[in-house]
Amino acid sequence: MYKLLFLFLMLCTFNAFAQQDTLPLPLPQYLVTREVPGFKLLLTDSATYYYKYQLPKKRPTIIIYFSPDCEHCQVEAQALTDSLKYVKAANIVYASYAPFVSIKNFDSTYKLSAQPNIKIGRDEKYYIPSFYRVRFTPFVALYNRKGLLVRVYEGGTPIINLYKELKKL
Repeated sequence: MYKLLFLFLMLCTFNAFAQQDTLPLPLPQYLVTREVPGFKLLLTDSATYYYKYQLPKKRPTIIIYFSPDCEHCQVEAQALTDSLKYVKAANIVYASYAPFVSIKNFDSTYKLSAQPNIKIGRDEKYYIPSFYRVRFTPFVALYNRKGLLVRVYEGGTPIINLYKELKKL
């Protein structure tokens, strides 16, 4: 009797280990809604918050999630500041979860917040990287004039690619 019970339990155990997880991962939120995320950023003045609803309407929007210590992010920021004329028609939102001091230093180096169409700040609630499931920085999301997703670039993109996409919008 005990041998039969033992054999039965062993068969159940083997069967349990043979099961595979067949549930697919849900899509990232940006692929479900395809709209600009409802972000809240603490700007580099450390007193002002900037929200999605404050974005100027009927303009393309570029959201860049970055890390101040990331070399690719630094190269992309320098390329952007060198090529501002190509992206002046777009709202640009630079967001990071890094320590506030690092974001402020990054902004001081590249003078991003000095541009009227660029906002840079800290995503205190880690909303943007969760929304996009960011794996690499810089992460760039481009939205059209209606606020609908056009394209994402994991690991950044040359400014000329953004310019070409913006010309189509």
